[in-house]
Amino acid sequence: MNVDTTTIPGLHRAAQLGLAPSHLSDIIVTPFFNDAAGIIFNEGNKGRMFTIFRHPIDRAVSMFYYLQKAEWETTYDPALKDMSVEEYALSGKAEENWMTRFLVNKLEGPLSTEDIILSREILRRKFLIGLLSFMEESVARFERYFNWNVQSPDMQECVGKVWTNKQQHPKLEIGSPAWNALITINNYDMELYMYAEELFQQQGQIFLAEN
Repeated sequence: MNVDTTTIPGLHRAAQLGLAPSHLSDIIVTPFFNDAAGIIFNEGNKGRMFTIFRHPIDRAVSMFYYLQKAEWETTYDPALKDMSVEEYALSGKAEENWMTRFLVNKLEGPLSTEDIILSREILRRKFLIGLLSFMEESVARFERYFNWNVQSPDMQECVGKVWTNKQQHPKLEIGSPAWNALITINNYDMELYMYAEELFQQQGQIFLAEN
């Protein structure tokens, strides 16, 4: 489909073209699920949400190395090339509780206990959970739930891109100053990730019961 659902203007264009009622697309990928719910979908054309969680610190480190060279990104910052991961975490440039903020639609300002409670409830009620650390099992669940044919050439290519589209960078040692600094600014996302792991296990029992 010739639409870009990763931007707000793209969501509006998709709505104008009647993307949801056309049923031409099996999957819509967007970080703006709150906006997509109101712009693209309606009572007659609902979506079912799924996500693949990555450990927040792994994601933050990958983002740091990516933004060091991603000149095509609006968030590209050449100053990052001269920083260490720890300096990045302490600089105010690193993302802070990105997933929690997007779930509760609160991109700025301080977060509270109520926000993490709400984000957990949104995950529990609305999402089929996948984990990047259990990618094969996650894809198998999506295949069963959505009745996809993952063995088709198009789907194999898509899954392959998810597996291989990773930034190659040094690993961050658990418990290092840089690790702890990133944990501090992503405390809510860490709690959310641990809850996502619990949901992954709970949802797995449902798939086992269906066998």
